[in-house]
Amino acid sequence: MDCRDSLQVAALVARCAGELEVLHYNAAVVRAQSLQEQSLASIAEDIEVDIASALVAVRQASLAMVSRRGGSILLTGGILGVKPASNLLTLSVGKAGLRCAAEALFPDFAAQGVHIAVLTIGTGIAPGSKSAEAVGDAFWRLHAQPRDQWVWEANYG
Repeated sequence: MDCRDSLQVAALVARCAGELEVLHYNAAVVRAQSLQEQSLASIAEDIEVDIASALVAVRQASLAMVSRRGGSILLTGGILGVKPASNLLTLSVGKAGLRCAAEALFPDFAAQGVHIAVLTIGTGIAPGSKSAEAVGDAFWRLHAQPRDQWVWEANYG
């Protein structure tokens, strides 16, 4: 899946939405460049992956989940969404956007039986590491939370 094409993402999620219990959006562009160093095209591509594709995935999944009154939408956030870095500006804006979306959508989605949450990760995670396993467990805990304990954000690291 090329997350630089949000309409492609929307179509895939729509095709799967009927059976979808959990949507986990974890795509992001990590581009260590200042705003002045980035090309105009790369700025647009980064925002497409980091925010636009995430929002269309959330929209498509939520349509089916709301009609069933159940499901979880989990977003991978990062400390850059809270403490941005100028040399990772588009990623910082992307993580802030996902955090904002989770907070904004949480009350309405929760009232309709859908749990949306962002896991804000505050440290680097190596594939296959104990930390990666712990992050997976943190996402599982968000999904498995009893409805009366739902939160829109959890933190790891």
